[in-house]
Amino acid sequence: MNNLLEIKEHQISFIDSLPYKLGSTFNENNIDLELKKVYDEVRVYRSYKCSELILFGTILEPECYLWFGKDHLLAINYKIENKYFEIFKEAVNSELPDGYKLEEDPSEIANTLTVYIEDIMLCIQKINENYFLLKVQYHDKF
Repeated sequence: MNNLLEIKEHQISFIDSLPYKLGSTFNENNIDLELKKVYDEVRVYRSYKCSELILFGTILEPECYLWFGKDHLLAINYKIENKYFEIFKEAVNSELPDGYKLEEDPSEIANTLTVYIEDIMLCIQKINENYFLLKVQYHDKF
């Protein structure tokens, strides 16, 4: 669990440009967070800090959910309109290192494109006809 304390660059520019960093510590005085769910040692917060996000040259207003375990950020989920799904799929794939690309993962829910790189999982999952989730998370920390 020591590597949770390590906040590292992932050499994927969109991850490194997110306003949140995997492994960062929870700030209980952050007024921009609203507790949404508690699962044993994991707490899920809705973030209102960045209501506007620029990714892949597109200005978005996604919903942002942060998953903390033992006071460290384990996952960042953005709920985004489906009209951006193909743009995100292509843009994420273009930033991945050679040999990696988003693909359907049999261990994940249908309509989920996933890639595992080192200790992180990137995932794009259609959740309904209007929205998809962009997930950036540690894949072995839950």
